[in-house]
Amino acid sequence: METVAGILLVFSIMICIYALMTIRRYKKSFQTELTVFETKMQQLETMLNNSDEMVNELNNLSDYVVVRVEEANTQLVNTLSTLDEKVKSGSELIEDLEVQLELHNDLLVQSAEICEQLPDGVGTEAKKGFESMGVRRSSNGRISINPKHAEALKLSEEGMGIREIARKLDIGQGEVQLLLGLKK
Repeated sequence: METVAGILLVFSIMICIYALMTIRRYKKSFQTELTVFETKMQQLETMLNNSDEMVNELNNLSDYVVVRVEEANTQLVNTLSTLDEKVKSGSELIEDLEVQLELHNDLLVQSAEICEQLPDGVGTEAKKGFESMGVRRSSNGRISINPKHAEALKLSEEGMGIREIARKLDIGQGEVQLLLGLKK
């Protein structure tokens, strides 16, 4: 039994030695892996710090962009407001001019009609003056100040559009619109 006990003791010692050697080997491996892990942790911390700095810089940049966009938007709103005021002012001027032009045209037409009613030989100079200004009676009996204007009215009555009339008579679309507006 002593031999069995001796064998068991030797076997137990060998198992302990083997266990110690295994633990030492794993300890070295663990220390190596721990060193690698610590290195990786330091790299991650550095990357996190760098990313925090980048986020801060991006936030600053976005704040700057927002401020610039708001400034540009304010400037655009002010410009649009100014333009709107100018358009209203221009529209009022155009309306005033249209009224004045209509009054002027009415006076001119009335004067031309009076000259036509004068007997021959009377008011010859006035009649020539009206003819030189282009004031003539059109085919529909209206007195027109300008032959192109009479033609524009005629083409409109035939159903032609503003753009086509302007092209055909070589006058501006605005002028055609004004003539047709005065006709109403």
